[in-house]
Amino acid sequence: MQVCIPDRLYFRIRDVAKILEVKPYVLRYWESEFSVIQPKKSSSGHRVYRRSDVEMLALVRHLLYEERYSLEGAKKRLVELRKEGTLKKLKVQVLASSEEFLETEEISECSQNQEALLARAAQQRVGDSPSEQIKHLAEDLKQILKVSLSDLFSN
Repeated sequence: MQVCIPDRLYFRIRDVAKILEVKPYVLRYWESEFSVIQPKKSSSGHRVYRRSDVEMLALVRHLLYEERYSLEGAKKRLVELRKEGTLKKLKVQVLASSEEFLETEEISECSQNQEALLARAAQQRVGDSPSEQIKHLAEDLKQILKVSLSDLFSN
């Protein structure tokens, strides 16, 4: 399962549970097991997850449910990925936009937006230095990965 995270900075536990298709108690348990997941608490005591927390939870979910690691195995794998420098790469793969969450019309719109951005990224920028080309490509890729699903989660 690939995960689409709405383009927001902060999430409530029920939103994260819905995005990752797990129960809130599972998220609370993962927090106790994985030290890299530490959501802040609001003034009212509710958990407030940052986008980076949701991304890490998506990776944990992937390791546990897709790659079938045990809790201990997933913890060790996260350490290995960090040491190898491939943690971000795997996170990007896991967070790639998923058509499972989108309705047909939204898939079409999402695909068109992504295709347009990919086409723009593929165009050579005459006169740009290699570092400027990389900068533009990075900006384009960020836009491709930002698939807003706020309408789906507002209900």
